[in-house]
Amino acid sequence: MSGRRGARILIVVAAAVTLVAAPWNTPASAVLPGDVPIQPGAPMMDPRGLYVGGDNFCTLNFVFTEQAPNPRTYIGAASSCASHVGERARSPELGAFGTVVYEEEQIAVGFALIEIDRDKLQHVSRVVRGFGAAPTGYTTSHGTTAGDPLVTHGYPYASQHGAQAVTRVGVLGGDTETHYWSSIQPNIQETGSPVVRLDGKAVGISNELSAFWGTWLPEAPPVAQFPTVEGILSSRRSAGFNVTL
Repeated sequence: MSGRRGARILIVVAAAVTLVAAPWNTPASAVLPGDVPIQPGAPMMDPRGLYVGGDNFCTLNFVFTEQAPNPRTYIGAASSCASHVGERARSPELGAFGTVVYEEEQIAVGFALIEIDRDKLQHVSRVVRGFGAAPTGYTTSHGTTAGDPLVTHGYPYASQHGAQAVTRVGVLGGDTETHYWSSIQPNIQETGSPVVRLDGKAVGISNELSAFWGTWLPEAPPVAQFPTVEGILSSRRSAGFNVTL
């Protein structure tokens, strides 16, 4: 990395931390006023107990909608947190709140779509926990730059007992229409967390495939790539779900 480029990355990260640190002056595990059970960054139960044993936390990502003639509201999750289509999704606060209607479990894809029960819609918010605002749209590969500051919020330790949500910042390494990579250091147990750019645009989701991330360098080939919202929307429409963010 050249000295000039390295300095630029450091400045961007410092700016990101400075700009978004203000809303985080509460314990990471706290539920802030306005938080609701079904929103980006909220916990979802992993019924398989994949890592720790028993029920564990996964993280919900973005709210999607489908308009008339069949209006529906959905929220995304990592496919590793959904065993099969038709499975009931559960919140630690609400219990069952929706049904998995789509699951795509492939390397570096790993996305599930949950249709939210109509009687649970009053518990839904588009606001991203840890960021404090709803997405203002989504990024496209033609409108991003390496070094764009990113924010994510979720449950990287995946344990129900003593679990603490964590808000983290990093920078974009690069992206295509379907995948992105970044400097955010994920954890093997992180599943589905929403990732937004500092301007509020949704970038994509992260999951446990990022466990083997090493030292990040902008010039180095990406070690782990994750789904972009741009790619998620395209693939869901191809599968017959005419959803929007």
